[in-house]
Amino acid sequence: MSEIAFAVFYAYILLGERLIWTQILGAILVIAGVLQLLGRNMKFIKFDVYGKRISIIPTGTGWDISYTGDQGKSRPASDIFIPDFIAESEIEQYLADLCHEWATDKHPVVRRID
Repeated sequence: MSEIAFAVFYAYILLGERLIWTQILGAILVIAGVLQLLGRNMKFIKFDVYGKRISIIPTGTGWDISYTGDQGKSRPASDIFIPDFIAESEIEQYLADLCHEWATDKHPVVRRID
C-alpha cells in the first residue's frame, strides 16, 4: 500500500493542484491492479521430479510448467500437463504418478523444493 501512497503523492506533485479526487481514485485502482497481477505471477512452485527440476506457475486457467536449469534458465515442459482441477496440494503426487518412469536409484522420489 505504500507504493500507492507514493504514486498518488508523485502524481500530485507532477500535476500540481489540478489533481481531483477521481484522478486519485483512478490512480489507486490502476496501481493496485498492477501490483496484484505482479504478485500473483511471481509465485513459483518448484519440484525435483526424479532428478529433473521443474517450476510450476499457477495461472487463471491452470498451470504453466517449465524445466529449470542450474543457471536459472528455463524451457517449457511441453511433455508434462497438469489439468486445472488438480489442486496445489495434489501436484507432488500427480507428478510422481505421471513421471514414475524417470525414477532411478539415485533419484527415487519427487519432492517439493522451497
